[in-house]
Amino acid sequence: MKKVIVIYDDKKEKLISLAIDEDYIEDIEYIKNRPIPEWFPECKGRDGWDGFIKVILDTAGCSKEDLEFVFYGDKDSEEVFKECIQREGIVYKEEVKNPESDMKANKIVAKKAWDSGKNKEGLRQYKIIAKYENNKEFQYFLADYYYKEYLNQEEEKEEELLKESLKYYKIAARNQHVEAQYKLFEIYSNGEIIEKDNQEAIKWLKEAAKNEKVEAQEKLAQYYEKNKDDFNAKAWYEKMAMQGSILGAYKLGECYMLGAGITKNEVEAVQWYKRAAYGGHTIAQYKLGECYENGTGVAKNRYQELEWYRKSAEAGYVKAQYKMGVKYDKGLGVTQNYRVAINWYEKAMQQGSLEAQNNLAECYKYGNGCAKNPRRAFLYFKQIAEKGYAEAQNNLGECYQQGVGIEKDLAKAVEWYKKAAEQDNARAQDNLGRCYWFGIGVTKDDVLARKWIKKSAEQGYAEAQNDLGIYCRDESKFGRKLAFEWFEKAARQGHAEAQTNIGECYKEGLGVERNTQQAFYWFNEAAKKGVARARYYMGECYENGEGICKNFVKAEEYYRKAANQEYAEAQYRLGRCYELGQGVDNNKNMAAIWYEKAAKQGHIEAQYYLGKYYESRELWGSAIESYQKPAEQGDAEVQYRLGRCYEKNRQREKAIEWFKMAADNSQPSVDACLRLANHYCEDMDEFFWGRNLTLLGGSILIPVANTITIPVAVASAIASRKLSKSHFLESDKGKEMIKYYQKAARLGSNEAQEKLKSLGYSW
Repeated sequence: MKKVIVIYDDKKEKLISLAIDEDYIEDIEYIKNRPIPEWFPECKGRDGWDGFIKVILDTAGCSKEDLEFVFYGDKDSEEVFKECIQREGIVYKEEVKNPESDMKANKIVAKKAWDSGKNKEGLRQYKIIAKYENNKEFQYFLADYYYKEYLNQEEEKEEELLKESLKYYKIAARNQHVEAQYKLFEIYSNGEIIEKDNQEAIKWLKEAAKNEKVEAQEKLAQYYEKNKDDFNAKAWYEKMAMQGSILGAYKLGECYMLGAGITKNEVEAVQWYKRAAYGGHTIAQYKLGECYENGTGVAKNRYQELEWYRKSAEAGYVKAQYKMGVKYDKGLGVTQNYRVAINWYEKAMQQGSLEAQNNLAECYKYGNGCAKNPRRAFLYFKQIAEKGYAEAQNNLGECYQQGVGIEKDLAKAVEWYKKAAEQDNARAQDNLGRCYWFGIGVTKDDVLARKWIKKSAEQGYAEAQNDLGIYCRDESKFGRKLAFEWFEKAARQGHAEAQTNIGECYKEGLGVERNTQQAFYWFNEAAKKGVARARYYMGECYENGEGICKNFVKAEEYYRKAANQEYAEAQYRLGRCYELGQGVDNNKNMAAIWYEKAAKQGHIEAQYYLGKYYESRELWGSAIESYQKPAEQGDAEVQYRLGRCYEKNRQREKAIEWFKMAADNSQPSVDACLRLANHYCEDMDEFFWGRNLTLLGGSILIPVANTITIPVAVASAIASRKLSKSHFLESDKGKEMIKYYQKAARLGSNEAQEKLKSLGYSW
């Protein structure tokens, strides 16, 4: 059987296409623009038309019985064609229609025309196929063709081309052509070639998503996500994931991790992250690294953590590159390697990571893994600080405050601290608070100081919590209890200085009930971190048996650790250990060495004991130098010792000056009172004997034969002495002498008491 396919346009009332099986018949000009009834009669004239049936039989090379006719057109035209066929004695079978098969000839013609550059004929054939076969691929082809032509044509044809394009896109879309549906979504959502219509856009997006176009499902899921419809967002991400989409797997993992549109399930989240990560999704790889790092939904695994971070970083994910930089910078899970850290920071910085640039600047600031370059660090900080990155703004403030890479400018430092603090950067808030606290680059203001430090502390910044504790402790109106509370918050975060401070609170009962065991615990925690002050306190605990059994050896050990860190109090106490033989062999020379170290740092007690050491060795000049500052502090005993050293060094006037200070002290030195009175007494004796020797000298010149002369001279001298003594006791010096003898006598000096008796005075 030969199938004759007739395609007729009823609107234009003309034949469009004629084919026998897959053979297209082109020479049909006679009937092309004529109504159907005129096809069948013969026309022997100029046209030479033998009639429709005769032409078909000749072309097909068969009889009428071997023909099957198929008509594509409207019903009325088909009825007319059917009547004409039947008059020719041919049976018309409606059930033989098969558009997909019947359009083969047109497809062949269309392809040939298109390939040979006859686009107009090819386009006509594609339209036939699109219409009568209702072929969505050809409908989409036409839509795409007209759309491209619309983009390339002159303005006067744009409207017509766009109209044709949209017509075919819609026809194809209604025939479930997924690309056409997605294209309509793009056209209506962009609003570039026609007025934006979100409702129409979402309608076609949903259709494309239902037809399993992954991009459409993604866009639809994002649409629901944006509109806070987590349930539908999760549903579409799940459809994507089930089709093997690694993006869908990652997003589904996010839904489970956050509990978005579904019950939170970290274990399930990790499984989807894994699926996406193994598929090469860089963010999923990074997230999986975080899970292994934090033990979220999976057991912590440092090896897996680094593996996934590395994969993500090597694939170019900027956050992973920054993370790898931090790992090597801080030595977290890897051997610390600043050069490798810098390499990762640079990669991340090239992708615009402000965090990476900030950390890279810190490497240049401190010379970690590179030559120290303060200026470069400053410029890096400034570059990203001006972009509003708070951490860099704080760092820039520190550069101005410390003069790193730029001249010191405290006002500028405050300016940048403020910018960062207003963005809730905890470090900057603490720095700004300290500026107001100590009047650095700004007028001192306790209210603003406390405000900013408190803001930082409330964010959990341990440094600020410790600072706030110190502030409250030192400002009585806030109370020591509040200070203790802030110290405790910081201490529990591992802040070493705060741990030392809270240890002091427990040791002294400041803001909390005294507890030497708790004090020892916190001192020990801080000491393990190398805090010199805490190590000193550990030594004190062991020396005095506070919170732990007495152990002079352990005390000496901790004093030595702190002393080697130049902690003056520990140097002094280590000196005492050597002097007293506690935990070490008695060694006064070693004691003096440590006293001297502490003394150079201004430690008063160390200066005093160092003075005693020099005094014992009759090194009067060194003793005077060591005693000077302790004496100026008002200790009568030291003042007396200083006076004695001056005396030994033959500096009588300075000696009397310090004896007088010690004697007039609110807690006077009995030795100083006695020594000062004795000095006055010596003055009296010198005065007496000076006058008497003069008289005696005159009497000796008298001849010996005159036996009366010498006794008379001596008697005269004695009488003169009594008179002079009386005059001296009534003088200022004499009164001072009696005053200090009386003061010494009242303080229990037997020598002073005897002296007063001999002079006829009471006390």
